[in-house]
Amino acid sequence: MPHDDATSKAKAAVQFAKHAEKLSLLPQDASPNDRGPTAAVEAKFVTPQDPVIETSGGGRLPAVPLAEAVELNRLKEEAQRPGSTHGKQVSYTEQDGEDVTSLDGHTSQQSERAEAPLRSAIPPSRTHPLFPELPLYGPPTFARNLQCLAFRASSAVLSLAFLGVIVLGSAFTSIPLMIKHIGIRLTLRDPDARRPFYEEEKRRQTIREEQNKAWQQKQKRGRSSRIAQCDNEENGHVSEYEPMEGGRDPLRCDAAYYARRVGLDIEEFKVQTEDGFIVDLWHVYDPREYTPTSAEHRNYKKPEVFTRTGSGSVLSHDSSKSSSSSLHESYLSRFKSGKPRYPVLMMHGLLQSSGAYCTNDDDSLAFFLCKSGYDVWLGNNRCGFHPKHMMLTYGDPRMWAWNIRQMGVMDLPAFVSRVLLETGFEKLGLVCHSQGTTQTFVALAKGQRPDLGNKISVFCALAPAVYAGSLIGKMYFKFMRAISPGMFRIMFGIHAFIPFMMTMHSWLPGRLYGALGYRVFSFLFNWTDDRWDQGLRNRLFQFSPVYVSAESTRAENEEEDQEDEEEDYYMHNKSYPTVRGSQGSQDSANSDRDRRAWYDEQVPPFALWVAGADKLVDGRRLLRRLERGREPHVRVVHSKVIEDYEHLDVIWAIDCLDQDLITSSEANFIDRQASVLLLDSKIYTEDDAHQQKEVQKHHVMLVLIKSSSQRFADSPFASSLHKNPTRSAITTGTMAEERTYSTASRKKIVAQERVTSVLRADEVPVYTRELTADEEVLAALGYKPEFKREFSLWTSFCVSFAVLGLLPSFASTLYYGMGYAGTPGMVWGWLIAMFFIQCVAFSMAELCSSMPTSGGLYYAAAVLAPPGWGPLAAWITGWSNWMAQVTGAPSVDYAMSAMILAAGSITHPGFVPENYQVFLLTALIMVIHGCISSMPTKWIARFNSVGSTFNIIALFIVIIMIPAATNRKSQGMPKFTPAKEVWGSFYAGTDFPNGVALLMTFVAVIWTMSGYDAPFHLSEECSNANIASPRAIVLTSGVGGLFGWFLQIVVAYTVIDIEAVLDSDLGQPWASYLLQVLPQKTALAILSMTIMAAFSMGQGCMVAASRVTYAYARDDCFPGSWWIKRVNRHTQTPVNAVWFNVVIGIMMTLLIFGGSLAAGALFSIAAVAAFVAFTTPIFIRVFFVGNRFRAGPWHLGKASIPIGVCACAFVALMVPILCLPSVTGADLDATSMNWTCLVYGGPMLGVVIWWIVDARKWFKGPKVNIEHQMLGREGNVVEGKDASNDSGNSSSDSIMKKDGRHSDDIKAGAFA
Repeated sequence: MPHDDATSKAKAAVQFAKHAEKLSLLPQDASPNDRGPTAAVEAKFVTPQDPVIETSGGGRLPAVPLAEAVELNRLKEEAQRPGSTHGKQVSYTEQDGEDVTSLDGHTSQQSERAEAPLRSAIPPSRTHPLFPELPLYGPPTFARNLQCLAFRASSAVLSLAFLGVIVLGSAFTSIPLMIKHIGIRLTLRDPDARRPFYEEEKRRQTIREEQNKAWQQKQKRGRSSRIAQCDNEENGHVSEYEPMEGGRDPLRCDAAYYARRVGLDIEEFKVQTEDGFIVDLWHVYDPREYTPTSAEHRNYKKPEVFTRTGSGSVLSHDSSKSSSSSLHESYLSRFKSGKPRYPVLMMHGLLQSSGAYCTNDDDSLAFFLCKSGYDVWLGNNRCGFHPKHMMLTYGDPRMWAWNIRQMGVMDLPAFVSRVLLETGFEKLGLVCHSQGTTQTFVALAKGQRPDLGNKISVFCALAPAVYAGSLIGKMYFKFMRAISPGMFRIMFGIHAFIPFMMTMHSWLPGRLYGALGYRVFSFLFNWTDDRWDQGLRNRLFQFSPVYVSAESTRAENEEEDQEDEEEDYYMHNKSYPTVRGSQGSQDSANSDRDRRAWYDEQVPPFALWVAGADKLVDGRRLLRRLERGREPHVRVVHSKVIEDYEHLDVIWAIDCLDQDLITSSEANFIDRQASVLLLDSKIYTEDDAHQQKEVQKHHVMLVLIKSSSQRFADSPFASSLHKNPTRSAITTGTMAEERTYSTASRKKIVAQERVTSVLRADEVPVYTRELTADEEVLAALGYKPEFKREFSLWTSFCVSFAVLGLLPSFASTLYYGMGYAGTPGMVWGWLIAMFFIQCVAFSMAELCSSMPTSGGLYYAAAVLAPPGWGPLAAWITGWSNWMAQVTGAPSVDYAMSAMILAAGSITHPGFVPENYQVFLLTALIMVIHGCISSMPTKWIARFNSVGSTFNIIALFIVIIMIPAATNRKSQGMPKFTPAKEVWGSFYAGTDFPNGVALLMTFVAVIWTMSGYDAPFHLSEECSNANIASPRAIVLTSGVGGLFGWFLQIVVAYTVIDIEAVLDSDLGQPWASYLLQVLPQKTALAILSMTIMAAFSMGQGCMVAASRVTYAYARDDCFPGSWWIKRVNRHTQTPVNAVWFNVVIGIMMTLLIFGGSLAAGALFSIAAVAAFVAFTTPIFIRVFFVGNRFRAGPWHLGKASIPIGVCACAFVALMVPILCLPSVTGADLDATSMNWTCLVYGGPMLGVVIWWIVDARKWFKGPKVNIEHQMLGREGNVVEGKDASNDSGNSSSDSIMKKDGRHSDDIKAGAFA
């Protein structure tokens, strides 16, 4: 056995060494002298979820995944004690938030492990989805360095492009405001007169100018500020706080400089966090009464800011009282009066430093608190302006593997511990803004560092950031959340987040940087400077942005709290469940509420200031959570919603200090207790306390900072829970019993939703479960929710932009845009057509907002048509739209196959593609697209997100690369064609006049822009559909139209020989154009990007077409609808509809064997069919509906009818134009005929004949598949037919009222 133990120990030691190697600072092949003190020896758990690696030299390394840390400790113990631990497996257990060993020694389910050493504590596997797991980066091997270099190279380009888009967006959105200001000034008015504090701003500006002049006069006399102060003291004219700096503001990134401008100063402390980061802690002091410490004293100390004994945890200065006492005496000696001030720690917001508290002169919150008698400390989170770590360097990705959790559980405790260590106080006041509140809420939570609450007298949260606001739905935020972690790191890197911002800070002059910073942040976060002192605005942005990790800006999609939804439901319906059962059930409910709560009894009192107009965070939602008793241990000692305030107004508004004033009743309460509160420190005398009370008694923050956790227990404004027994019943009694929802109690009729529905306005949809807002809208339209809503505005835009596919669409239709009228047709044709296409898109978006269903235009035509005509309108619209959709993927895939084979011809000149090769390749691509479109919705959304991102990037690259790399000069021509020729020299590609030829080029624009209806068909899978889907339609048409025109201009100015492009042996005009104007390798590179973009476009077309097919099959429009409309139970997607479209598409591509003109009919069919379908419901809405149309939340208002008329007139003109052949007279034969009228008109004629002969007898328009009842007649339930019923019975007789009325009568009423 000794031999076995020795062997086992040696084996464990080898495994430990190998595992420790990938967690060490340097790799195994480093020199022993270098590697020795940097080798990993143990993982220490700061919290159950936050391990750090301790090295042999006592250093700390961050960013260790839980499993790796646990495994390191297990192997170490196994190597040291193989007999007792060999073979043990450490596993994670799924636990609730409080079922872990807390930092103060309290245990629950893991009490049996309480005596185990810290390194063997088993952390929970559960982490909040907002804080995704951090990646593991090992020591700097060659492979890892290569990986880092690749990430830095890709992110340098892509993140800079992302920043460029943001900057350009801010510039464009500033243009209307600039024009407005210029117009006001031309009328001899002041545009700033509208500002709410205009007079106060003028007064302050006058004071600053006078102070600057006075300072300059002092400098001219050769006196320092201190000599001037002495002179004033001798003459009896002395200011309480004499400035030590002055003159014109140089706009420095230096908080100490601005402190000296108001008679204060700042000393900087260095603090080491438990994971080895060096962070800055600024101490604001009054130089008249405080002597700063030495630089050596202010340096960082050991990382053990917390020590643990057994399972307990106390702050280091609590366990070392003798050391604390000596430090406290040293602190007292630095005050001339011998009476120190109560400490206040302030934490900053997102992308800021604590300098944000020091920018408003005397009205800066930090300086105001200091001059009100407090000892103010400003914490700056890790990295900041100067990233520093004890062991890691800037280029090491481990230095940047952290997020908001590490700020909360590492940085904040380090700051609190150092401040209390320096001052000797037992507690401090904590004031945080935005991100600072987030890290505090995280740190105080159960399972994190809840004992930190014992060291905080009150937590003052300004703009508390717990729940995201409406801005989270903006496109760029959606984009950052939608892309995968891998794609995120490719785009934004694995180091600092867009470090070029900090580079610009050092390059640009302060005024330019401040102005640019305001414009960019205003565009990003939708705030204004209306309430700020405009004269100081450039100064405000000198302290942002700072270095933050790219990981800290990445967050998964926020998961809605189920309890919040239920509480909101009760509040909305004014119906609260009552508490039933015995005392035991009541106790069980209370216990369940405690278990679900975020905080335990150690949490400090909260004081909350919520900005009422804040779109970045939703502070009201946090207040609702606290008011409803969801946090039984939290005492809200003050809360205020400042209605007109935006996110930064709570620290920068001119009147922000006034907004902290409290009500008279609260002031009276504080008046009675102020003396007691100020005596808490046991340092102040009663006279001192009375003197400060007079200064502070009406300012809630100044008093609350000194309150202890027990002083406000009986506060009359501590919590509104006690005032609302009904809400108390909700939070205490209903958790123990299963909630049920009564459909009869809702009484929510169709008229209460902003929809135009097939159901009557006074009918009530019936459902057996609680629905979301989106599902309620769909139910009011007559349909049951059957899809997961995993699309958003961004992902819907991604699908539609993929369907639009500007680059591949342009490449596919270049023959028509260039071939009919030459370059004037490209530039003028696109510009003119886009105006009217925008009219169609806007009108369609309005319909989508009112009727967000997969049936889309088909459903709208049925509902809006005059009485008796609804089924026919739906029939024509549906079939035309289906033809457009079903031809989309084949036409794209056909063009893509032609480009692939053309690339083969370029590289192998002897290869000539045959028709059968084009057909087989097209069929293969369609099968691949069918497989992708059969996946779950979430996968499809991510695939389209990546595809659209590539589409956008490829489009940018092509627009830039073609003019930059063109070889026209080497061919003896100017780099660009003269503008006169581009805009005025028509190419005679038809026998028609130039004006008609120009109109004929619209086929390219119409076909390219026919994909923006995709969000309409995806609306049943989109969240917030009646707003997000119409926005996605308009965004697609607008962005597509603008960048499509840019591409047209690039090609028009660089093309050399139009006839050679059209008649090339390659058989693909885009490929021949690229070879004409670019070197071969460059041309092949662009052609390759076009092919990849075409693949994404074809897949988007397939997804959109399958949803349309499913919607029509749900209403039994097709033969075999019973099979087509089935939703796959595994993927929750219409798989059968996908493969039905695949088969139809492959059959349509048989036109390839009829020649290029026959195959080209696929494009014109799609264009004509799409716009007929687009315009039919718009035409009905404009000319027949009148007041029957109920606009959704997104609408055009009074412009709706004029825009609709323009859209209808445009399509009425274009349908015959698109059917014209390019030649006339004797030249017109079967080979040159435009077969669009036959290929589209033939099937549509057959559809009309089918209607007359048979379909009119059974097709009644959209089929309601949800039960509904008349308001007040709840017994008469109409049974909605299940669209997924396998029986395939399409008879509407199954939808019958119990009183004998047929459901068709109801639908007829809706059509009427």
